[in-house]
Amino acid sequence: MADYSQKLLRIPVFVEDGNFVLASDRHPLPRFDEGAFCEILIDSNYIRDQSRLSGSENEKEIPFLPKGTRLLAQVNGKLVPAELRRFLNDAPSEIENCALVAFTLLGDLNLRIRARSEATLMDVMCSSPFLEGREDPPVAKSVNHSYTLISTHFEPHRKSHSGNVFNKVFYWSELAGNWLPLRNLREEIRRGQRLVGEEKTRQGKLF
Repeated sequence: MADYSQKLLRIPVFVEDGNFVLASDRHPLPRFDEGAFCEILIDSNYIRDQSRLSGSENEKEIPFLPKGTRLLAQVNGKLVPAELRRFLNDAPSEIENCALVAFTLLGDLNLRIRARSEATLMDVMCSSPFLEGREDPPVAKSVNHSYTLISTHFEPHRKSHSGNVFNKVFYWSELAGNWLPLRNLREEIRRGQRLVGEEKTRQGKLF
């Protein structure tokens, strides 16, 4: 469950004679393992020829999770209204100190990737048993909408019902063998370490 970003090492560098050197001592960078993934943050004014980078501005959509995938949204279980507690799932060992509400993708979920900003989820209809009789129609328009509805009903004490679904919503990873936040899947795709279709939906003990 460790956030991938916590494992990243930030290395301040300068450019001298067109090459990166460590900012601390102006010596060359250490050697990195083959296939290591990294990003460069740089003021565009320092890039002489931006023609090769222009294509990186194009947006693209790629498959993220398939239709029928069940997801778990994290809520604070201490103040959930009594009539909704039957919709809570016990947290598996991989997700600690929270209550969970399940919902299902009614279509394929795609990820929109953009070069200079975070990837975002495309809209897809979602369903959950608790929506019956509470929303008309009893579906959500997207994963973000699903989380907002879940928070609205299960956490009525909150002043705001928005949240980062990449941190608050979990999927079952067959590769890892446990539940992971959506941010992990997003990072795997960004690093090119996951082939589309590798993940399978788990229909298991929680449902």
